[in-house]
Amino acid sequence: MTVRDQTNLVTRDRVYYFRKKVPSDLVAHYGKASIGLSLRQFPDKTDAKREARRLADHYEAEFAVLRGQLTAPLRPLTADLVPKLAAALEAHVLRADDAARVDGLDEAAFAEMAEATADELQACRAAYGGGPNQISLETPSASIHDPSRLGPTSRRLPRVVWIHFSSSSFKVGGRNSSPFCALRNHSFGLSCISPSASVTSAKTAERSSGVFPHQ
Repeated sequence: MTVRDQTNLVTRDRVYYFRKKVPSDLVAHYGKASIGLSLRQFPDKTDAKREARRLADHYEAEFAVLRGQLTAPLRPLTADLVPKLAAALEAHVLRADDAARVDGLDEAAFAEMAEATADELQACRAAYGGGPNQISLETPSASIHDPSRLGPTSRRLPRVVWIHFSSSSFKVGGRNSSPFCALRNHSFGLSCISPSASVTSAKTAERSSGVFPHQ
């Protein structure tokens, strides 16, 4: 993905996208750290830049309105308001979920997920880059372990993950590491890995672990 000379304009596969970072104090409201919209209807760069600028102004104004609401004086809750607010919140969450399911994900959302997944894979490569349990995550299609180190059954599976469930953390090369990052199956088709796992040597994994094949 290439970032153009206009801050909020991004191009991918010859399609322009509007991207704008959500201020940290409003992330909870939007439920995401950035806003992405496809500008496929604006194939010309000049038109795309103009639309991106318009959208940026629109969201800046929206941010200002939301901040004004956040700083409004708070009123104490009464006992009769609590169940009403709970019901309203539940209805809001369900409506948002319904809308997301009906609308689906646009190309900008998929591009954002792909970027986030690439960052996670890079972090995983750094975390698992040393020690006897070295793992290769260079490409999504590659096996996480070298197939030559696994048993004959596993070699027939194109994408497998050997894990030994234990504590909420694990060790790689004798060092404690953070929980394994989730690999999004909607991005690359990889099975999600439990954050409560410890990576073991291939020999131990063959004996005591399960196989999570590509689905």
